[in-house]
Amino acid sequence: IATIMSANHALDARTVRHLLAQTARKTDPTNQGVDLTFENAQGEVVTYNAVPGWQTNAAGYNFHHFYGLGAIDVDAAVYKALFTGVSLPKLQITDWVSTQANVEIPDASLVGAQSAINVEQALTVESVQVKLNIDHSRLRDLAIELVSPSGTRSVLMSARTGFLGGNDGGYTDAVMLNNHFYGEQAQGEWTLNVIDTDKGTSYTLGFNPALGLIGFNSRNNEIAGVLKDWSIRIFGH
Repeated sequence: IATIMSANHALDARTVRHLLAQTARKTDPTNQGVDLTFENAQGEVVTYNAVPGWQTNAAGYNFHHFYGLGAIDVDAAVYKALFTGVSLPKLQITDWVSTQANVEIPDASLVGAQSAINVEQALTVESVQVKLNIDHSRLRDLAIELVSPSGTRSVLMSARTGFLGGNDGGYTDAVMLNNHFYGEQAQGEWTLNVIDTDKGTSYTLGFNPALGLIGFNSRNNEIAGVLKDWSIRIFGH
């Protein structure tokens, strides 16, 4: 970043970040992400794309949940900085837009719970924040996705993350930040999907030097969870 700014002292931090995004290159380009196979509530074996491979969003930016927008290409970013005369427009942050969803999250089902919010502001996205409240007794089962008005699907929280404490009973005003939609248009319908991916007694393993391996989160939520409410706001220009 210092090297890029030394090439053009007029650029602010957001514009430098923009140049990094524009010139980033794929790293590990053949990485296909992670598919999760589990038995659903009807006893069928199903597959869920828990961590997508490389995707190109609607604005043409490559994104991977392991690598973000990719690896920095310093030479390309410095060259672009030399010919960039104007910084990005002033940052705008929308107010939170909220909805009371109260949608059931079925146990071990790809159907999941869906809820949509319409964003009215015509902004170019830099990042998106989501705040949500969910009732659920085993958060490691849940995958949380956000789909933009352009149809880009991004996994905000992957299943099997392995929360061990502090989240008993679900999420309370949990805030998640996402950069997958960089450069897309904010205006339109954003959809939140919450999917339960386990009905069994699988659990998270922890290691204690004195006790050895310890299992956590082994009891399945027999009662369906609930997506109570959620909010979204856009950082952009």
